[in-house]
Amino acid sequence: MANTYLTRTPSSTGNQRTFTFSFWVKRGGLSSQQHIYCQSYGSEDYQFRMEFTSSDEFRLYNSKGASDAINLKTNRRFRDTSAWYAITIAIDTTQGTAANRAKIYVNGVQETSFGSATYPTQNLEMDANAAAAQIIGAKYSGSYSTYFDGSLSHFHFVDGTAYAAS
Repeated sequence: MANTYLTRTPSSTGNQRTFTFSFWVKRGGLSSQQHIYCQSYGSEDYQFRMEFTSSDEFRLYNSKGASDAINLKTNRRFRDTSAWYAITIAIDTTQGTAANRAKIYVNGVQETSFGSATYPTQNLEMDANAAAAQIIGAKYSGSYSTYFDGSLSHFHFVDGTAYAAS
């Protein structure tokens, strides 16, 4: 696994209530925590992350101090290292129904079975899209770690709109 990643720090904060991530991912290794994306203020207390867990689930996570603002970990395991997965993350914390505030789509189908399911409170500002380090392919908590092992392609971010996978 190479220790490579992309990083960018925007000069200003965008919409932190409504946004979409979309990308293709192909795993290179299994059974280790691997970060696809991490927005960090330099500690784990305030981070927005998309990752594969050491048990090979996909996890969408945002910590706010000592509590989880969002923690969605799929029951589904991602263990096919020959497959490309199209993943879309749609966040809209302005929605009245908790389950509509954060959605994960894999290959165009919404994931609805979670081993862990903490949804953001209404109108919560997530840590993604802040004027802080945005990292693709690694985690940052004062230093870079848990690099992604695999391939990422067509990584897109849409500020201000929560799109479905279609």
